[in-house]
Amino acid sequence: MLTEPARLGCALIAAVAAPLGLMLWLREPPVQAAPTAAGSTTTTPSAPTERMLWLRDAPSVQAAPAAAGSPPPRPATPLAGPGSLLAPPTTAVPCVTFSDTYTATEDTELVSDGEAMVVCWKSGACHDGSSPAQRLDPPPASPVARVEPTQICTATRCDPIGPRARAAVAHADADDLHATADHGMLVIGDGEHAQVWARTADRKLALPAAHHGGYTNEDEVVAIDVLGDHVLVSRRWNPQGDPPPPWTPARGAILDVHGIVTGRIATSATRRIAGTSILDLGDGELVVFDGGGAFSLVVHGKPRAFGDLTEWHAVPSAGLPAGDPVLSSFKYQEIPLQAVALKPDPGGETTEIDGTPSGRYHTKTFGYKWCTAGSDAGCHVGEIEIGFQVGPGGEQSQWLRQTSDRMLPSC
Repeated sequence: MLTEPARLGCALIAAVAAPLGLMLWLREPPVQAAPTAAGSTTTTPSAPTERMLWLRDAPSVQAAPAAAGSPPPRPATPLAGPGSLLAPPTTAVPCVTFSDTYTATEDTELVSDGEAMVVCWKSGACHDGSSPAQRLDPPPASPVARVEPTQICTATRCDPIGPRARAAVAHADADDLHATADHGMLVIGDGEHAQVWARTADRKLALPAAHHGGYTNEDEVVAIDVLGDHVLVSRRWNPQGDPPPPWTPARGAILDVHGIVTGRIATSATRRIAGTSILDLGDGELVVFDGGGAFSLVVHGKPRAFGDLTEWHAVPSAGLPAGDPVLSSFKYQEIPLQAVALKPDPGGETTEIDGTPSGRYHTKTFGYKWCTAGSDAGCHVGEIEIGFQVGPGGEQSQWLRQTSDRMLPSC
């Protein structure tokens, strides 16, 4: 229980911070057992108590109960106005337990029904960051392209595979066969032994060559992933000089159906912990995470923006001539991250002041949960909104903003 001076101190802090809607994290020390006379019953000390309060919604601070024989307590100091005008306390925010503090590994799951999202524990309890919630049922999965011995199909739409590609498919495991959304490209095999084929041309495409020497030195291919209508070829990043940490991101090259590289970004292909690597928002719009909290927004095979969830910012690629900033200087950190696509806004037409059509717009949103260890251990839960606009001449622009970020502290 907080002492009377501590409570009055909280009252003063709250009186200043309440109009700003700030939060106050209270950790009440354990109540120690009082000395007892011989033969009397002892009281078991209580465990520390932690509470998070929105100061805008904090309760009035009450005086501590008086001990027997002591003077009556003074009246509580109101936080604002005549008496307490503030709401009852909010529901306590839950905490997360780390099974591996070095990698910030914990056991909560980010669950979405396509519109809302909640964090759920193995016990079955769920929380939306503000109050307890029910577990959400995931939306129906969108159909994905599947590779069959002689064709590529998505739902009932199928396209034939040429004879040379069919021969390569026949020697591969079913789990190692993937195709792009437009059926234009096949990925056959896994890792450094994987092949990329152009379906219509029925030919194997050459993979982007590794860069050798210096800070951008690259080694073997570690993964080839489907990226909408393109593929993402990731190579191990091995800068010359000091050995890189094991969580160094991979260097990825985005490849189109003609074998042309349309962009280079950092990827999490070399990561050691589970999480989201690529999030498909639909319509050729994807988010690629690097394993350290940063991400790239890729639209129809081209990087359009780069951002970082751990130190929130987002920058259009047009403002970065050197491309993905992670490829110039990666962070020495590994961030467990989960992300889910939320319901998009189809948008509509944009007009000038005089009503003249000026293009179209739509928005996409994704939710995230990322965790960090150390002195500020906990998990952040929030949402990023992405706006897409197409001008009358087809010119494209995007903007990104963080619409929420809440933290679930460590236990």
